[in-house]
Amino acid sequence: MIKNRVLPVIAIIVFAGAVFYTAQSWDQSGFGTAALMTVLLIASLLRLRSLLKRDGLCRDGLSSLTVLAPVAAMLMARLSAFEVITPDFTMFLQPWTQYYRANGGFAALGTPLGNYNIPYLTCLSFFSYLPVRELYLIKILSVLADILLAYEVYRLTAALTDSPWARTVSLCVAMALSTVLINGSVWGQCDSIYAAFAIAAIASALQKTDPVLAKSRAAVNRRLNNNSAAAFAFFALALSFKLQAVFVLPILLVLIFTKKIRIRYIWVLPAVYLLAVSPALIAGRSFTDTLTIYFSEVGSVGDALNYNSPSVFSLFWEWPLPDMFAKLGILAAFGVCAFVIYSGIVRREELSERSIILAASILALGVPLFLPHMHERYFIVSEVLLIPLVCANRRLIPIIVLSQIAALLGYHAYLTQRWLLNRFTMNYGFFALAIVFVTLIIQYVKNIDNGFNDRR
Repeated sequence: MIKNRVLPVIAIIVFAGAVFYTAQSWDQSGFGTAALMTVLLIASLLRLRSLLKRDGLCRDGLSSLTVLAPVAAMLMARLSAFEVITPDFTMFLQPWTQYYRANGGFAALGTPLGNYNIPYLTCLSFFSYLPVRELYLIKILSVLADILLAYEVYRLTAALTDSPWARTVSLCVAMALSTVLINGSVWGQCDSIYAAFAIAAIASALQKTDPVLAKSRAAVNRRLNNNSAAAFAFFALALSFKLQAVFVLPILLVLIFTKKIRIRYIWVLPAVYLLAVSPALIAGRSFTDTLTIYFSEVGSVGDALNYNSPSVFSLFWEWPLPDMFAKLGILAAFGVCAFVIYSGIVRREELSERSIILAASILALGVPLFLPHMHERYFIVSEVLLIPLVCANRRLIPIIVLSQIAALLGYHAYLTQRWLLNRFTMNYGFFALAIVFVTLIIQYVKNIDNGFNDRR
């Protein structure tokens, strides 16, 4: 008993010392920066432990150490990359933060800046008040989002299996996933934030009711109401951070028709979105300009049909009639959405939690696979949605491997500014994702058919 109590305390002290030592060794760091990083990561780990303890994991010191040690190791791996500087940081994120630092912080949110939405720019404006290098603040925000993302993947896995082992593995895999690790701590990007909220929305909708409470109709209704409000709120937050959250937005229709969430709570989505962008409105930015920021982002995507992504447009270096093929790609992406929505509505009685996660995975992968102008980072939601499916069915491990290979080819191209093999390298990425996409559709159709047979 004493060992179980002492062990976590010793582990926390060791982890705190490692974080502090690592952070203080950075070029433009000091005691304040190291202390801030240590406090944030320790607080996050303790909060994660309390959430897992509530779910039946981390019941004692030894189990806590078993679950959280891999997470702590992945956090240390992230800290080792905090000195890496990419063109996105020097060309966009650093100048934006410096602009806020020079123009009054939150007050400057009233002026249009960049093509990111207000919540992320609000974070940058908050950073402008702190005497810490922008690079470290931007990256620690993404790392904290990585922890949230891992927990939401864990929650989504719980909708598929009651196995503590499978849920623990899903948490650790989400933290160790190469694209998630690189995206925030190396690249300094914020895709984990919107991905975490998107996964949280689906996990909230699919959250199971406690068997004891399930005997009470009032308790079931209360749970359904809470799940509905949470799902719409999380989708609003995802959309408020990144437009790419729209790739999985059609899953809301499936969730509504399968009665996982109630449509009467849809008002939560615009309400939370307005709340998320309200700092700009308070700072004096016009209502129209604030709500149409994504239209300007669409206009700034550039002319290239592909930006290092393993999409269908990686098949050829130059496309004849690019406008026509771009429209065909958009049509194909709409076809993916139509397939999921139609099958979700028509076969709604046969859709299980697994079917819904498969449908969300098809959307998250299929839409950017066919859309033009996609970047390598736009597949992150599809990559993490595969984790619960794989943890519940180990025979699907190859699809997560193929997904990572495809993504890393694009990450390598951007971060090193050269192709791994040649300019047609991303072809291999597309073929890898094509296999994953077809596998997901086959699994989805089989799962629906199994649900139909069970009903019979």
